[in-house]
Amino acid sequence: MQAEEEAANQRTISLTKVVFPQYFTPEKLKGYIEKATELRGKYEADSYEERKRLYLLKIFAAAMTSLKPKE
Repeated sequence: MQAEEEAANQRTISLTKVVFPQYFTPEKLKGYIEKATELRGKYEADSYEERKRLYLLKIFAAAMTSLKPKE
């Protein structure tokens, strides 16, 4: 199940980078991660908003990783 979720996330990231390249630069992703991190503690632990915040952090981190050159 986790492998399926990871594959779906990678497809989402790949599509997003093609459709919205101006929003998925390393600098902008770093800013998105910082802003989402600043919201820590603002929402109830099990709320929809907190789950969404954590999901976005995961996606942004994966997108940052995918932008790094492969060795």
